[in-house]
Amino acid sequence: MSYRQLDHWTRLKVLRPSRAARGQGTARGWACQDALLAQVVAVLADLGCPLGRVAGPVVTALSVHPEWWGAGVMVVGPDGAVTAGAVLEGESHGWLVDLRACWDRVMVAYPAPREAALAV
Repeated sequence: MSYRQLDHWTRLKVLRPSRAARGQGTARGWACQDALLAQVVAVLADLGCPLGRVAGPVVTALSVHPEWWGAGVMVVGPDGAVTAGAVLEGESHGWLVDLRACWDRVMVAYPAPREAALAV
């Protein structure tokens, strides 16, 4: 995902970096957990999910429940309801996100141990 995409989502308050920019020309600080959340938001956007309605509950759920990264999948309902864990074929009513794939994509850039990455 591009810097412009991250900037757009930050301005819309879909994502919040660990270190906010301090005026024009200063960089935001994106920790590993921020990058993981951004990857999930990117997957949801690619699936056509209405980010304005569901991004807040998704980011909150993954921040409050870091153990969900080990669950494998997350289902986001049209109403913003978020659940994690195994989903049987045909039972999902919403958007299915492969959390392990998101983790793998981000860990290429942040080669830190999993526990350290989630402790941010």
